[in-house]
Amino acid sequence: MTEICLGFKAFDAHELLCHFVAQQAGLYEKFDVQVKLLDTNFMPPESLPDNCFQVACGAALSGWLQGAALKVVLVTTDKPLFWLYSRSEITEITGLADRRIANYPTNAPPANLLQAILTQDGLQGEQLRIEAARDDVARLGLLMSGDVAAAVISSAMPVELVASKGFQQLIFFADRLRVPTTGLAVTDSLLRTAPEKVALIVNIFRQSLSLIQSDTELVQQVLIKYFNIPDRFVAASAGLFKSCFSQTGISSDGVIADAISTMAYQLKIDEKEWPQTNLYDFRFIKTCL
Repeated sequence: MTEICLGFKAFDAHELLCHFVAQQAGLYEKFDVQVKLLDTNFMPPESLPDNCFQVACGAALSGWLQGAALKVVLVTTDKPLFWLYSRSEITEITGLADRRIANYPTNAPPANLLQAILTQDGLQGEQLRIEAARDDVARLGLLMSGDVAAAVISSAMPVELVASKGFQQLIFFADRLRVPTTGLAVTDSLLRTAPEKVALIVNIFRQSLSLIQSDTELVQQVLIKYFNIPDRFVAASAGLFKSCFSQTGISSDGVIADAISTMAYQLKIDEKEWPQTNLYDFRFIKTCL
């Protein structure tokens, strides 16, 4: 039996849909793989198990730019599944100037992506009052209570659910940026010492991506069972994931180049300081395409 850990930052479909589709479809059992999920938010990289795969590829990009020896070996989506919602009276981005915005913690990739989008729209510096809140529950709660004018919400909250509360969708991140945010990332060491294990998990996730595109009923079962998506919203949620998830597991060179530039700019890392090694390594996918 092959045993691995699968590290995640957020327990939502953006990060873990492929994993649970694979589990529900019996792919792990078929290939004799045992997976232990691991919340890596509170674990320094050096304390992660040697056999740990990570699904948060936006975090992998950030870590790589700051010197971590990582490889992204598969991309489940390069369309970031985050939304900026506002109070109903705010219908334009410019209406957020000098208003409180509840965001992800500063060191989280979605926080950097929001900053990049708002900069595109001419909002930056003293015009912004962006504040960190720990999770979707807190951010949505602040928005519902009127304490903030806008909040970033993840795929853990169905779009239709948030809209039903009367909030305005100002930004869908995927409409504005292409960044490989989820997939499979491994350490250089794991790739070097256990390539057969990496190839096996990549193959399972590739099959899972195919099922997301072809088996709507299975995806809906997973969304209800593991992510607590209400029945009335599950069809729309499954359609959203099908449209945003990759069919190949690979991002284009152009998307990758733009993603690296965007994240480096937000992290204030000059191009001269970028790592000399490649972050993205799709050799196992290309072998089976």
